[in-house]
Amino acid sequence: MEHLVKFATAEGKEGQHTAVSLDEALSFVERLRNTEEVADARVFRMQEVPIEFRAYYKVELKASEATAPAAEITESPVPAPPVVEVDAPAGVQAPIVISAEAPAKPQTVDVQAPAEMSKRLFSRS
Repeated sequence: MEHLVKFATAEGKEGQHTAVSLDEALSFVERLRNTEEVADARVFRMQEVPIEFRAYYKVELKASEATAPAAEITESPVPAPPVVEVDAPAGVQAPIVISAEAPAKPQTVDVQAPAEMSKRLFSRS
């Protein structure tokens, strides 16, 4: 396992040395102390940290698309909700369409129900 020796020289300069073994690192510290009078030396154990590379994709708009107003974008990022068609009651000409999401613009449907049907709908008898 590799070791790192960090030290400060007598002039105050920072230095470092990589040693293959602990014995080599200690020998280097002794040499620094005895020949160069370095009093501040530290030894660190270096251990590899396992890492992994993964693909990462980032999607950005082109410069010409980024300046376009948001109202001009016609595609919806969310798929449209399902539309359910129900058979119309007798006397009604157009089918009734039920959507899971409220439409963006209010829509009116002209449905004329028979007179007797509207009376029965809200009567208490």
